[in-house]
Amino acid sequence: MKLRVKDIDISSGGPLIAVMNYKDAAILDLHVMDRIKIKKGHKIETVVVDIAQSEKVVPKGKLGVFEELIDSLKLKNNDSVDITIARKPLSIDYIKKKLDGQKLTKQEIDQIVWDIVHNKLSAVELTYFVAACYTNVMSTEETILLTKAMVKHGQVLKLNKYPVIDKHSIGGIPGNRTTLIVVPIIAAAGYYIPKTSSRSITSPAGTADTMEVLANVTFPIKKMKEIVLKTHGCIVWGGSLNLAPADDKIIAVERPLEIDAESQLLASIMAKKHSVSSTHILIDVPVGKDSKVKNMFEALKLKKEFEKIGKRLKKHVKVLITDGTQPIGNGIGPALEARDVLWVLKRDPRRPTDLEKKCLMMCSKIFDMLNVKDG
Repeated sequence: MKLRVKDIDISSGGPLIAVMNYKDAAILDLHVMDRIKIKKGHKIETVVVDIAQSEKVVPKGKLGVFEELIDSLKLKNNDSVDITIARKPLSIDYIKKKLDGQKLTKQEIDQIVWDIVHNKLSAVELTYFVAACYTNVMSTEETILLTKAMVKHGQVLKLNKYPVIDKHSIGGIPGNRTTLIVVPIIAAAGYYIPKTSSRSITSPAGTADTMEVLANVTFPIKKMKEIVLKTHGCIVWGGSLNLAPADDKIIAVERPLEIDAESQLLASIMAKKHSVSSTHILIDVPVGKDSKVKNMFEALKLKKEFEKIGKRLKKHVKVLITDGTQPIGNGIGPALEARDVLWVLKRDPRRPTDLEKKCLMMCSKIFDMLNVKDG
């Protein structure tokens, strides 16, 4: 079937989507969420179908296309394109397999991640994958495979330095802005610490949100490398870098329900660390009834998994189990948390001592990992 392009000037935020008039869809017996192949010249894309019931939105003989598809196929209004029916991605079958509680193979996990990165899964299908891993927790082996697949289908920051330090808190505690204090301390000591951070998922502010109050956090990977080689450290928003991009798409699905599946949490953190070539990683696991990790049993289990994955990836990993029973610092939210950070770094009398003590303790653990001696 030949149709003419209509740019509907909408972005899906990821998945490749095209809208057909209901009459054209009926000819091919297509339904919402089916797939079609769109061919323009030598370029072909497989996309998810939506169906317009109104001639006003997408008239018969037209194909409404989202911005992602416009960019991918370099389409213009009224371009003629060929439409054929396509099968659903292979990863749909693998997602069903995980929903049934079965283990996934390397090939299956790699295919799922490839489809996520290349926008082959709809938001609904990606949500089912997140839900499958939330209800049927991945094994250590699956989590390692997911971590490696996430890194494989993204860019890697290659510094050619040793050691390269990284740290991460699994989050969930308001005011826990240790990164903004630990990174400058470690960098000032002469060690490389390229820190990618996320925006808020389960707390009022993410590290990137707070850092953005003070400075720009959005950089391409080339600029990030320049900053790190010049200053030894950086704090940037990971979502702008294409480092483990599948992780960013998964996080976008998790955010509305404020869930963090254990296997995806492990893979997410370790993939980001692996993708910046880190060699020594400190992980903070706050424990408390209102935090992500509710009790010591869960924390010790998570600690064991992080250490297992770190060993398999040939990383030095140290896990700290810390008090997550209450917020840290004096303020909550990006601006107030940024103020707390500046007070600590300036040694201001108004600084929150709980945040300061935690950061100093974390720095001491990093120096222990590096075998740095006093004096």
